[in-house]
Amino acid sequence: MTRYPTQDNAGGIWKLPDIANHHLGGFWPDHGSKALTSGGLTPSVSNVIDFFTISTTGNASDFGDLHTGLQGAADFSSKTHHFSAGGSTPTGVNNIQFVAFASTGNAADFGDCTVVRVNNGGASNSTRGISVGGADSATNANVMDYVTMQSTGNALDFGDLSTSRNNTTGASNPTRALYAGGYRSGLCTDMDIVTIATLGNALDFGDLLGNNGNFGASTNSYRGVFSGGANPGEVNVIQYFTFQSAGNAMDFGDLITARSGMMGTSSGPRGVAIGGVVSGTNKNEIEYFTMTTCGDGTDFGDLSVARREASSSSDSHGGLANGADRSSLLQ
Repeated sequence: MTRYPTQDNAGGIWKLPDIANHHLGGFWPDHGSKALTSGGLTPSVSNVIDFFTISTTGNASDFGDLHTGLQGAADFSSKTHHFSAGGSTPTGVNNIQFVAFASTGNAADFGDCTVVRVNNGGASNSTRGISVGGADSATNANVMDYVTMQSTGNALDFGDLSTSRNNTTGASNPTRALYAGGYRSGLCTDMDIVTIATLGNALDFGDLLGNNGNFGASTNSYRGVFSGGANPGEVNVIQYFTFQSAGNAMDFGDLITARSGMMGTSSGPRGVAIGGVVSGTNKNEIEYFTMTTCGDGTDFGDLSVARREASSSSDSHGGLANGADRSSLLQ
């Protein structure tokens, strides 16, 4: 049998679905387990980047700094780099910043989004990162643009969301990216899907359990899990969908604490729900759950600083997500 690399670079026997995922999206389920969380509101705009290991429990540690403080940016990652695209400093920007997972340090400039916007959602496979939606100072956007993460440069047009909205949350597997919820004229249940490798407009996938925004997301190859959010007050609901078939989200379990403004990511079988806000108070709690079985959140540890509206991703593709509170959202 063909042997494929594992997280520790030793050989391992892989099942056919894992081999297919590799060829389709460059995805190894256990490639890594490092999560980064960058920027956010603390309550001032922060440039802090911290990290933790998803496969174990414990508190986050300092990683480095963004070159400018940032909130409400889209996040996505490859196996080697974490990206924050757009956002607010608190003035809206189109800049894309990135750091390498392998070594601690400060962020560098990657390029620019096609337009200035804040509260946009992000997702990726191992080669292409897509940021969508958001808002400028007055108008929700349906813009979708992308970068090839292996080389620095400006984003290019990808297509359009089915509806213009801000604060949509992105989740992806090796082939598809899904963008859910957010604000149009109010909170919505929209779930849109795109094929990452081909350009084009988003298509309707289904609906969330209820109107929601400001939530975190975690994914593996087959399932996306959304945690918390606003409806319009903070909720503790965890819901999930299956990438392979269109349809509505289903109940997964509950967080320990209802909160919005959250971030999320994952590695292999474990998803994490990070930070957020409750009744105006920023939170530093991290919770985790097992992606393959439904159930409630469990305490993991704490961020280095309580915050919301940050960007989070991991070095294991399939755990890419964006969630934020966006207290100044268009409503």
